[in-house]
Amino acid sequence: MFPKIAAQINLSPSFSYLATALGITTIAGIIVWRWWRHQNSYKSLYSLPSPSGHWLLKNTPQVLLALKEKKYFQLLFNWAEQLGPIYVFWTNAPILVLSKPKVIEETIVNGMRDGSLVRSQRARQAWNDISGPILLGQDSTE
Repeated sequence: MFPKIAAQINLSPSFSYLATALGITTIAGIIVWRWWRHQNSYKSLYSLPSPSGHWLLKNTPQVLLALKEKKYFQLLFNWAEQLGPIYVFWTNAPILVLSKPKVIEETIVNGMRDGSLVRSQRARQAWNDISGPILLGQDSTE
């Protein structure tokens, strides 16, 4: 039955070119959309200092090499000396590093207190499952 139906459909020779062009355009559109979404998701982190890395792999090769040589914390320490107490390095997702106790306190404790540091519901639930609820700043109250 299917061969009979397929034989009745007379496709023009330009149909394959049209389908190919449409497929390539769709794939390119998806790639651009994902890049745009990534850029806008982490827009605020791009203003922070960051170690230089590969244009595509970012800092992943440096991190993997440090892990292999068991010098990961030395790498973070060296970056903190070069870039300051707050910096971000990029692997698949950005990783924000706060390297001084005063900066950690100002960012996390005060951020939770004034509402500028907001955890997602999933992250809050995961944290509560691991260590119990944190009352400070969860609902903008202490």
